[in-house]
Formats: sequence, structure tokens, C-alpha cells
Amino acid sequence: MVKETRTHNAERSQIAKISSKALEKLQSSEKTTNEGEGKKVSESEVQKAFSYSADQARKEYSDHAKGGVHYYKRRGRCAELFVHTMSYNSIDTNKTLRKNFPVVDIIHGKRFYSIKVRGHSDRGVLVRNYAHDLRVALGTVSPKNPGRHNAVELAAKELLECREHNQQVWKKIERQLPTEMRKMTDIREMSKTIIDNIYLLIPSDHVQATREYLRQVARRHPENYGLPGNLAGQELERAIDQLCHRIQPIHKEIYLSNFTTTFRRRTGEA
Repeated sequence: MVKETRTHNAERSQIAKISSKALEKLQSSEKTTNEGEGKKVSESEVQKAFSYSADQARKEYSDHAKGGVHYYKRRGRCAELFVHTMSYNSIDTNKTLRKNFPVVDIIHGKRFYSIKVRGHSDRGVLVRNYAHDLRVALGTVSPKNPGRHNAVELAAKELLECREHNQQVWKKIERQLPTEMRKMTDIREMSKTIIDNIYLLIPSDHVQATREYLRQVARRHPENYGLPGNLAGQELERAIDQLCHRIQPIHKEIYLSNFTTTFRRRTGEA
């Protein structure tokens, strides 16, 4: 098993805890953002949506230099656009707010989605990277510079600034936000609500391995994933079950191979 170091104590790193209310809300559901909403989507429609998203990603990064960064940005943006396309009335923060908006890529149905597409020949590296992505989304990764906001707090700060300075955009966003969040004024309070309702979306074929790794490390260091340190036995296992369901597939029919065959590594072109 892979070792994972402990985080600093709560006071020093300002680790955000997942509330007990949020733990109760998270059910053992395998729904993705586009499932369970009363509309069945055929396999051909899924592939059409993916092709459309890939074309849009190519256009957005058409003026970027070729190479590794170009390749990864294209496929990551493709995943975001795909989820946005499949989720009616969702908010694409990259377009609606700003490029490279912190942590939250899509807001939809009172949930927040952070979307990652990682590829590595070493499965151990792959799942560790996804586990770290989840920690970032849960606010348990401290900022590089002490005293600064972590990534989730930055997202909350920018949402509050949007409400204050751009009511036209805010009215569009608030329809997808949790009701209690619409009148919040405190960054920490808003960031906690994001944490309570955020999910990490990854390629379907990476979900099981990532959850298995997450179970191992969360048992050893629950505080690294925002879980109370006093949980034990069945209570801890239930909390870890709920934590694992923060990892969801981008879509059950979308795998890493969809991205690697669409965006070729050597040229950055499909």
C-alpha cells in the first residue's frame, strides 16, 4: 500500500470538515450528472455529445502551442464541456465566470463538480493523483502560502464577488446553487457548503480503482479527507462509503480511451 503523510493540525492548515449533515445527505447512489433526471440518453447521443465537446475543446485551444500541456488541456476541457452538454442548464464556470476557475468546473442541480482526466501507466500514481484532487475539492489541502485562502475558499470568494459586481451572471448561477447558499455573505460558510456538495468526476474505468485506494488511505488518515478523527468501526466505514461516492464517473460510457484516441499525444491533434 502507498504511504500518505498526515496533514498539519486543523488550526494551522484550516482544514475544512465535512459536516455530519452532509455525510447523511450523501447516499450510495451511482447517478452521474446526466442520469436519473427522467431522460434516457442513447449511446449514439452520448458519442455525439462527446464529439461535439471535443470539437469545441480543439477550437478553444487552437491558438496554443503544441505539446504535452496543450494535449492535457484539450482533453480536460473536453470532459468539462461534455458534462456541461449532458447536464441541462448547468453552469460551465470556465465560460460563465472565468477561465481556470478554482476547483469547481460545473455547477448543476445544487451540486458542484470538479472534473479530472488523468492518464498514467502506473496505476498507483493515477489513483494517488485522483485522491489528491478529491482532497483539493474537500478543502483539506493547505495553500502554498500560509494565511492565504485554499482553493475552495477562493471559489467561494469569487462567487461572492460575482454576486456583488455582476448581478446578471449571478442570477443565472444562483438557480443551480443550494438554496441556503444564495444569501450567504461569509467566505468560510460558502466554502463549507461547496465542500458539502462537491463531487469529483473521472473516466468511468478509473472509478473503482480510485475508490479502492481511497478506502485504504481514508482508514489510515481520515482527517486528510475531512472526516472526523474520532470515528471508528462501522461508523468510520459508513463515512468512508459516503466519501467514496464523491468519486463519480464523467459518464458510465466515457473511458480514458475516449480521450486518448480523440486527442493524440504526439501532435496534440485529433
